[in-house]
Amino acid sequence: MSMENTQKRDYLYIITRVIHWVSALLFFFLALSTGYQLNHVVNSYERLDVYYQHMSLGILFALLTVLRLFWLMFYRKIRAQFLGAWQRTAAHINFFILYTLMLMIVISGAIAVIAAGKYLQFFTYFEIPPFEWLVDDKVKFYSKETHEYLVDISYVFLFVHVCGAITYYARPLIKRLLGIN
Repeated sequence: MSMENTQKRDYLYIITRVIHWVSALLFFFLALSTGYQLNHVVNSYERLDVYYQHMSLGILFALLTVLRLFWLMFYRKIRAQFLGAWQRTAAHINFFILYTLMLMIVISGAIAVIAAGKYLQFFTYFEIPPFEWLVDDKVKFYSKETHEYLVDISYVFLFVHVCGAITYYARPLIKRLLGIN
C-alpha cells in the first residue's frame, strides 16, 4: 500500500472516530442531562427551553446517525480481529440493534412532539409544523413512553458495545501483563 493510500485511510479512520465519539457524547448528554434538567427546573419557560434544546440536539443526533450510516457504507475499515465467528455475529447483531434503536428513539421523539401539536424545531434553522391528523393525546402519550423505553433499552446494548470495545482494546494489554504471546 502506498504512503498516500495509508495517509488517506488514517484520515478517513479519524473522521470515523470523530463522528462516533461526537454521537456517543451527544447521546449521553441527551439521555442524562435532559432528564436531570426537567426534574429540577420549576419555571415553565426554563422547561420549554430545555425541551427545545433536547429536540434540537435530538435532530442533530439523528443527522449524525444518518451521516454515520452513510459514512460506513462508503468507508468500511477492516474491523477488529474477533476470537471467533460468534463474536463477529454478536457484534453485527449489536450494531444492527443499536442503530435501529437510535433511529427509533429519534422517530418516536419527533412523533411525540408533533402529536402534542408543537412545531418540530431544529435550533433556529427550520421548523416543521404539526400534522393535524397526527395531533392526538393517545399518540403523544404512547410515542413519549416508547421514546423513554427505547432509551432505557439502548443502555443495555450500549453496555454490550462498550464491553466489546474494552475487550478488544484491552486484550493486548492483558496479554502483555500476563506474559502471553
